[in-house]
Amino acid sequence: MTHALIVDDDADSASTLKALIAGEGLTVAVVHSLRDARRQIALQQPDIVLLDLQLPDGSGMDLFSDPGLLAESEVVLITGHEIGR
Repeated sequence: MTHALIVDDDADSASTLKALIAGEGLTVAVVHSLRDARRQIALQQPDIVLLDLQLPDGSGMDLFSDPGLLAESEVVLITGHEIGR
């Protein structure tokens, strides 16, 4: 079964995304920090990661600093913040 990981510090957004994704038949894990994302990925490699850019303990982009961490995952960057203005 396809597994998704949501990394988002906004609990409401994460909950909504989880419901939408689970409704499509995927298994879903939700974490709210980079630290917890690394732990969850070590437990179960996700097929897809919805990754917030601004997290309490750094940028979502920091997960790319470990080349093997997301090598087997598709990554979708998400943010609720304006970029480039």
